[in-house]
Amino acid sequence: MDSICFYARVSTKHESQLYSFENQVQLYDMFLVEHSHENWEVYDRYFDKGITGTSMKKRKGFLRMIDDAKRGCFNTIITREASRFARNVQDTLNVSIDLVERGIRLIFIEDKLDTKQDEDWKSRLTQLAIDAEKHSKTQSVNAKAGQKISRAKHVLYGNGNVLGYDRVGKEYVINAEQAKVVRLIFDMCLRGSGSRDIQYELEKKNYLTSTGLENWNVATITRILRNSIYCGTVVYNKSYSSDYLHQKRILNKGEVEQLVVEDRVPAIVSKEDFARAQEILDSHKTNNKGVVTTVGKPPTTIFGKKLKCSCGYSMQKKKYHTYKDGHTAYCYQCYDQVNRGSFTSRKKHGVSVEGVCDTKIIPDWKLKLASYTIFDMLIDRREDIIDIIDKLLESAVDDDKNLLCSEQEFYEKEIEALKRRISKLMDLYTNEYITLNEFNEKKKEIDTTMNEYNAKLNKLITNKCITPKTISERLAECKDIITNSFMNYKDGTTYELLVDSFVDRIIVSNDKLEWHMRLTKEIKMPLDDVIREKEVFIGTLSLTKDDATYYSKYCNDLSRVCFDKALLVDIYLMF
Repeated sequence: MDSICFYARVSTKHESQLYSFENQVQLYDMFLVEHSHENWEVYDRYFDKGITGTSMKKRKGFLRMIDDAKRGCFNTIITREASRFARNVQDTLNVSIDLVERGIRLIFIEDKLDTKQDEDWKSRLTQLAIDAEKHSKTQSVNAKAGQKISRAKHVLYGNGNVLGYDRVGKEYVINAEQAKVVRLIFDMCLRGSGSRDIQYELEKKNYLTSTGLENWNVATITRILRNSIYCGTVVYNKSYSSDYLHQKRILNKGEVEQLVVEDRVPAIVSKEDFARAQEILDSHKTNNKGVVTTVGKPPTTIFGKKLKCSCGYSMQKKKYHTYKDGHTAYCYQCYDQVNRGSFTSRKKHGVSVEGVCDTKIIPDWKLKLASYTIFDMLIDRREDIIDIIDKLLESAVDDDKNLLCSEQEFYEKEIEALKRRISKLMDLYTNEYITLNEFNEKKKEIDTTMNEYNAKLNKLITNKCITPKTISERLAECKDIITNSFMNYKDGTTYELLVDSFVDRIIVSNDKLEWHMRLTKEIKMPLDDVIREKEVFIGTLSLTKDDATYYSKYCNDLSRVCFDKALLVDIYLMF
């Protein structure tokens, strides 16, 4: 019996009318009936709604399906047409070829394309992908033309979720209560209050955001102060799309012509007050001339990509201290605190600290010191660490086998019990104790459960445990990395490359750091030999002023540090 899955994607209102999820499910059910001779078993149905087909990055259902395919959960994917995969040639071909090479059969119903039966499926799929990409480009051109016309007519965009206004039909009208909050924000700004002070004042007065939240943040307040709608001016094209394929929003800094419409909506503040607020905000800006900023994509650093606060938020790089010689030291702060204010600051200003993260900032030098020390430790103790990994990998084989056997036995027994229930149900029907409708209804319930158990059983059998060959390959790679890759890092910059390559994540808490290392790179294995990732605690490092002094010869930042207590670092290895 072949295990199959279905994929459906609806991205626009027009598509929702023509091909709703319900219609697509019905299409797939009819397809199953027509191909009942194939002896198929449905593993899962994957859906994406309201997501564009020009890129795969944000399509969670699609990415989950691809991940399950790589793990061997099914061997056939059925979808309505090639454009459901993607509406650009590169993504469609790359993912399709990869799946077919892994032994996955692809069936595009309306395109009448089956990779198992069509020898020239690649050329046909290429043409279908080209047509889909052309269609996307045409739609993009038409959409931009429509937007240009609507802008010329001064049509207001958005759903009206703007603090201070209610949307009534196609127009904005002032919400008197919310307008008081907007005026308070501008008044405090003009009196010299910063965004953080304004935030605390709003929370003390229990004012709500436009979405009804009690917690404010400085970004929200800055956006309000920057929004010209509050003086009656509507600006079109504040940001623009990079291209029709990637559709990244980029802040418009003159690349695209803007349309400014004065007195389009009723004003809450005067134009003079709005202009003064812009001058105040501009005086606080740092010089980022020449930097192209993508909306929603703040710049990242090596540590910024790896750091996680113990509360779950990411961490943001900030200035920590500027020395007399002009040297600037940096630190990282929990993003929750960046938005809402630090635990200490909120408490000092009499604002509620309920639910606020209390993790202290982590200076950049502590992360650099930990990097040098850990890489040295991995080199000095490489034989011990490899021996630990060797033993753990071998024990993992037995653990996985035991787990596989127990779970497999459970599902096999459950499936046999369900088969007996169907047999008894058949006896009841043939002896006329139940009607045909009752029989079909009860059998449908049993079949649903049985399909679920069969899918889980197939998944267990497919995901075999780590093999001796896997152990050998992974140990050889570990040894090579520890022995060779870390040896020449003390040139002041290479440590950043090592952090980027081999550190999976760094968890920051008040009493210690958790340093999670990934020593092995991804090993491509057959679908029936999937690697189960393991993690082991290696030990705790206690770093002191002496360590900082030693490594200051490689990193000048470490010569300026001030230790009040030892820095504890728990080290974990993932393999």
